[in-house]
Amino acid sequence: HHGRRPAVPPPPADWAQCAACDKWRVLPANVSAATLSDDWKCGDIGLSCSKVACSLEDADCACHRRGWDGEVVLLTSAGAITATYCSPAGAAAAHGMTWQDAQRRCSSKALTKAKIESSTPPILRYATAWDGEIKRREAAKAATEKRKVAQQAAAARQKDAAAAAAAAAAAMAALRKPAEWAQCSSCERWRLLPEGASAASDAAWTCADVGVSCEKVQCSAEDPECECHAPGVDRAVVSVSPEGRIVETYCSPSGAAAALGMARSRAAECLNTRQVSKVNNVLRYAKDWAEEVRSRKAEARPRVTCTLCRKVRVVPPGITIEDEEDWKCDDAPENWFAASNTLMRRQRLSCETRECSTGQPFCSCQANMGRGVDQTRDDGVIVRHCSVAACARALYPDAPDAELWKSNVVSCIEKGKPYAYDKDNDEKGRAFKGSTFSWARSDCAYCLSGANPETILLCDGWNCANEAHFHCAGLDAIPSGKWFCCEACEANPAPEVRSRSAPTGDRRGRCGACDGCLADECGTCKWCLDQTKRGGANTLRRPCIFRRCEQVYDDSKARFRAARGSTAATAPAEEPD
Repeated sequence: HHGRRPAVPPPPADWAQCAACDKWRVLPANVSAATLSDDWKCGDIGLSCSKVACSLEDADCACHRRGWDGEVVLLTSAGAITATYCSPAGAAAAHGMTWQDAQRRCSSKALTKAKIESSTPPILRYATAWDGEIKRREAAKAATEKRKVAQQAAAARQKDAAAAAAAAAAAMAALRKPAEWAQCSSCERWRLLPEGASAASDAAWTCADVGVSCEKVQCSAEDPECECHAPGVDRAVVSVSPEGRIVETYCSPSGAAAALGMARSRAAECLNTRQVSKVNNVLRYAKDWAEEVRSRKAEARPRVTCTLCRKVRVVPPGITIEDEEDWKCDDAPENWFAASNTLMRRQRLSCETRECSTGQPFCSCQANMGRGVDQTRDDGVIVRHCSVAACARALYPDAPDAELWKSNVVSCIEKGKPYAYDKDNDEKGRAFKGSTFSWARSDCAYCLSGANPETILLCDGWNCANEAHFHCAGLDAIPSGKWFCCEACEANPAPEVRSRSAPTGDRRGRCGACDGCLADECGTCKWCLDQTKRGGANTLRRPCIFRRCEQVYDDSKARFRAARGSTAATAPAEEPD
């Protein structure tokens, strides 16, 4: 330690009290308290009176540094300032915490109202950051007030514009002559009189006097601005029930919308898209509905009977049959379905083609689409329909669309529950009473009989529905393998569906004959309790411990040993009780 000078302690700091703010300040090293006057101020040593006094009363505190801007404020959950400290160290000393914890709390960026309310006290923030947050809130509040004033001004201008428009409309209405209505003495319908005509006269008049036919529908909206009053306009609308009965007639789409309580655009949409509904009535233009009803009653097409399959065929337009007595389905020309849609245009008529019951030459059943329906009446008569739509059309021939009753036909077949009868309207569901419905039964292709159904064979060809008695097909008994009705089906057999119990390899399903397959479930093991029917989550997906099939268990054991590379065959261990 020879040669080193001893450390000289710094001189003690001088403190002085400001005469303006009464705050004690640490004087700079070149300023002595003895040289200051009694009325000196913070500005004499380059400080501002707004600066917070040192909270620690320590000359070594960071707040005495020149340019220090680290003051800390203490906030309440509502955002009010309750105390101000010179630095994080001063706040830490005031609240009994470390200066690191105080600095962490001050450095938090959570300055919003929600963050402040959810913070844990004491809530410390730097004064400069909190001052910026206060200014931001004031700016946001001012912008909100400005936007509110602008919205109120816009609403006032809109209200003034609406009032001006209403005043203009009232002025025009005052200038316009009020509409006059009069009742025809012939049809007793009220008509809107044209300009120049007056209803003051007591003389009897008719619709022809004002250029209107008595057959024209009266205005349903009772509005002078309705489109039905325009000269030469005839857009009457009818409301048709699902059974095909005209319920009401309206003057126009606007009149229908006003009478039914709907928007005019909604009524026009129902008319243009031909929407149907089972609950509400269907809207149609009167002329279009009359033409549709007229087209259904058109003259029936000529028919011809095949000498082989005895099926009656509807002759399409443009096709002429020369020899009807010896005509067969194979004699039909290639353009038999040429005038139909693209789906049937490539079809060829044959004896396998389904017999149509609609009398239409291009019914969808000719392409073997859909399933036939047999209707058995209460008197025992069986009426066969080629499709569900044909059955619905036959039950309600005047219905606006067969789609209205297709679901009821299917319900009668599969559930035995037809459309619910309406006590107030006996017409609803009347066609279903006294009849039972079932899917069409394919009879023997040779004898055309459905007797002895246990001896009928079904062809195993792809998409072939032909059936035949085994003795009619020239067989002595029902074959154990596959049977095909023709060489074409034999060349194109139906694909085999792999069983779910044996999906791949030599994995075997349940045998159905061992003690495990014949046993009842215990209802108490973890496999039973996991089942859905007992309130479980169905995650284990294993049978009851008493219903383990010996075949499946032995097979799984063998596959497990094979997977582990074991070649020693061991007997399966017995299951514990």
